[in-house]
Amino acid sequence: MEIDKQRELRSPDKFYSAMKSDPEPPQPPKVYSYQKKIVDRKKMSPDEILNLNLKEIFKFYSRQHVKNNVRFDEIGMNSSSINMGEFTCLCRDFGIVLPKPRIVDIFHKAQVNNQDLGE
Repeated sequence: MEIDKQRELRSPDKFYSAMKSDPEPPQPPKVYSYQKKIVDRKKMSPDEILNLNLKEIFKFYSRQHVKNNVRFDEIGMNSSSINMGEFTCLCRDFGIVLPKPRIVDIFHKAQVNNQDLGE
C-alpha cells in the first residue's frame, strides 16, 4: 500500500497537474541596482545640502564598528544607528572638545527609549 502512494506521488501526471493548478505564474527574478545615487547639488537648497551632508557623515560613522561574527541582516541594523563609541569618534574628529562625562550625557539625552542614535 505504501509503495502505491509513493508511485502515485512520483507519477508525472500528478506532478504536472499540481503545477497547472498553481494559481500564480512564476515571477521573473528581481534585479537590484547598487549604483550610487548622483545628486546635483547646484539644484538643491542650502537646507537640502546640509541634510545630505549630515546623512553622509552619519553613514560614515555608523559603519565604523562592524564586528566580524555578525549575520548579514544585523549589519544593516547596526549601520542604521550610532553607538557611544562612534559618537565619541565623531566628536573627536570634528574638534568638539568636551569632557567625557559631558559627551556621554549629550549622547544619552539624544537617545530615544535607550536605543542608539539612528537615522
